Amino acid sequence: MVTLLRKIVCSNIVLSNLWFYMVRKRKGLDIHFFQENTNAYVDGYPRSGNTFLIHLIKELLPEVNTVHHLHTVAPIKMAFSRKLPVFIIIRHPMECISSKYLMHFATRGQEVSTSIDDKLLD
Repeated sequence: MVTLLRKIVCSNIVLSNLWFYMVRKRKGLDIHFFQENTNAYVDGYPRSGNTFLIHLIKELLPEVNTVHHLHTVAPIKMAFSRKLPVFIIIRHPMECISSKYLMHFATRGQEVSTSIDDKLLD
């Protein structure tokens, strides 16, 4: 049930906007959302190289103002409705999953176990 509700919210522009302003933005995260001067939307599955690409864009094209790291379908729809260029990063799923799995331990200062945590992977 929760997965279905999340899927509906993440793919609906209005519900996604409500969630962004009521929940995600209040968590104190410095997340840029669509503004008048937004030039492009860049995103991909988590651990696909999103941060690397954003830093590369900022270094090479500092005048480009991007929205990024939202990891849902609704912002893609918003960008298309604003006629913005949309760049989706594609990385092999096994590499994303293994990177996210290792990042879970790294962000918590934990050693990676020699046995695989199947529950965490699910």
